[in-house]
Amino acid sequence: MACSRLPIVGRANSALNVLHLTAVWAVQPGMDLVIARWVRASQGGYPSLAAEPRLQSPLAVQVPAGAVAAAPQVKPPAQA
Repeated sequence: MACSRLPIVGRANSALNVLHLTAVWAVQPGMDLVIARWVRASQGGYPSLAAEPRLQSPLAVQVPAGAVAAAPQVKPPAQA
C-alpha cells in the first residue's frame, strides 16, 4: 500500500530541508566575504557595487546545475 511509505517520504523530505538550511547557513558567510573585500565608504557602509558580485556568485552554481537538470536523459538500450 502507498500509505505504508508515507513515513519514509516524510523523513526524506525533512532530511532534504535540513540539507537546504545547512547549505544556506554555509554559503551566507562566503557571500559576506565577497563584500568584505571591498573598501568601506566614508559613511561606514559598503558601496552598492559590492553587492553585484555577491548576488551573482550563486549563479555560478545555479546555472550549471540548471543545465544539467534540463539536459535530456539518455536511456540505455533495451535488452532482448
